[in-house]
Order: sequence, then C-alpha cells, then structure tokens
Amino acid sequence: MDISEDLKGEDRARSAELSGGSGFTFEDSAAAYYLSALLGEGYAPGIENHVVSRVAFQQYSFQEPLDDIIVDFSNLAGEPARLRLQAKRSLRISAAKRNADFREIIQNCWLTYQQEGFRHNIDRFGAVVQNVAQGRARALSSLCEMARGSFAAAHFSERFTQGGNASAEVRAVRDDISLLLSQFDGRVR
Repeated sequence: MDISEDLKGEDRARSAELSGGSGFTFEDSAAAYYLSALLGEGYAPGIENHVVSRVAFQQYSFQEPLDDIIVDFSNLAGEPARLRLQAKRSLRISAAKRNADFREIIQNCWLTYQQEGFRHNIDRFGAVVQNVAQGRARALSSLCEMARGSFAAAHFSERFTQGGNASAEVRAVRDDISLLLSQFDGRVR
C-alpha cells in the first residue's frame, strides 16, 4: 500500500501530542539545532572552529553528569572537542536553597570538569536555557569569558580585587557559584 494513500484516511486518529506540538520539549528544540549542524557538517554554538561530528542524548548511564545533550566536534586537523549540556526551560541563576535546578547544574558542571578524560581548555560544559533573567545570564557569560581569558588562577582572581574589572553583577554570580562549589566538595573558598 502506498503510504500517501494510508495517510488520506479520514478515520485515522492523529496524536494530539504530535499534531499539537505538546509532545516536543525545549530540550528537543535545542537538540534539533545541533542535529541540523551535524547533518549539514557545520558549526554550532559552544565550540569555536570545530564542526559537529556526533550528537547524543540522555547520557547519564554513560557517566555524563550533564546528560541532556552531548555534542562532539572536530576541527580540520581531526582534533576532538566535546560540549556537554543540561537543558532547562527556565533557570534562575542564584545559590538560593530552593533553587534545585541551578544547584544541580553547578554540581554536574563540577563533576564533569573533574572527569578523567575531560580536556581542559578544549571541552566545554553548561546549560542551554529558554527563559533566564538577561542580566544574570550576561553576568554568567562574562564570568565564563573572564575565566577562559585568564592565563592563571591568580590572573582571574585579580579581576575581583579592588580596581579589578569584574562588575558587581559578575561578582555576585561568582560568589553564588563559589558558595555552591564549597558545599559540594566540602572545601571552603
């Protein structure tokens, strides 16, 4: 039977989830972006100068703490890089005790960073979020750029001293993350 003939049947029930879109989540939308880059052998956000070479989902059982979307990249020389993402429809960037989502993301970022095989200065990790307060998101992004742009921990720390270039909002985000990390690994910073 021709599939087009089968689809024409008036008495065929259609899934409300699929036809109405309620079966698709924000995670699916984010994943589709990386899958499109994979199919087009193109670039995607997260790792510069590398093309997407593999996309995987829900990888917790394979020792990926940030398990929602795992994207492997490679550059022209074939050198690999990996992006690990947690997907959230909305996120509040704060260390509030009731903010389980942000706490979980920071903890899983820390666990990812400590993994054997994590390539420092190559691999990346984080969250892909649909709704987030723009000021805090900008501050978090700036904090990450400051960390990547610092050649040593002491250089990064200088940004937060008197006269350093970190804004008050960037300092607040750094303090929230520092507090959460000290709670996860038992160290006081």
